[in-house]
Amino acid sequence: MIPTLTTVVYHHAAELLLLVLMRGHMADFSRNELLNGLPSPEQSIIAAHLVDVNINEGHMLYNAGDIIRDVHFPTTAIVSMMNVMRDGQTVEVASVGHEGLVGLRLFYEDDEAIARATCLVPGHAHKIPAEKFWPLLHEHPGIRHIIHQYAHACQFEVFQYAACNKIHTFPQRLARWLLTNEDRSNRRTFPLEQAKIGAILDVSIPRVRDMLHHLRDRGIMEFRGEQLSIINRPGLERIACECYERVQVELFKIGVRRRAMQSRMPGDHPDIS
Repeated sequence: MIPTLTTVVYHHAAELLLLVLMRGHMADFSRNELLNGLPSPEQSIIAAHLVDVNINEGHMLYNAGDIIRDVHFPTTAIVSMMNVMRDGQTVEVASVGHEGLVGLRLFYEDDEAIARATCLVPGHAHKIPAEKFWPLLHEHPGIRHIIHQYAHACQFEVFQYAACNKIHTFPQRLARWLLTNEDRSNRRTFPLEQAKIGAILDVSIPRVRDMLHHLRDRGIMEFRGEQLSIINRPGLERIACECYERVQVELFKIGVRRRAMQSRMPGDHPDIS
């Protein structure tokens, strides 16, 4: 059957609309470093499976022992990864913002969560079902490569912070933690309750309050209620321990390796399993 002019116009319009929507979705990739770092073909492939979601503060994406159903790529949200003890006590072992993804366990071909993932700072994320994510990891070296590099950085972060929590002072750890959360929330002002800061850093609320007031009096930060703003990053960086810079360097290496990978000819990516 010879297509009519109306049919041809309809199909072209549909293709154009799909292209516009895809480009708009891909443009938003710049808000998540892993998605933004993918080669263009892989960006197009993964974009077809992504759904935009808003994550509320305190929302638990999964608990330790749960099956991971979805992978989240935060853009403005921050998710705290908590190790849960038998008596219910929790310890933050890592956090994830726009530099990474939540559900990294799937990269190791295991869908059982080993930590509790809870939203610390509310915001936006891209979500992909785990059953869609699995085959993309196996079929596309570009996706597998960048997540492999991110997994290395996460391991280094956990390793570094284990030493940090033992060796460094509370002011140093607080400065490191505040800088990290500003980086990962993609915004200058973000909500953080003093009680949560105390629980995560294992100090009393009065100590948190006193230190925040001290930082405010020094012109390093300001806060209204539970809204915190860092107004003097160099000053806060001078207080922070070496762990902040060392973790930042590891994350920076992801971008260096990504650019090296993209400089190769198509199809010449290393096949890292």
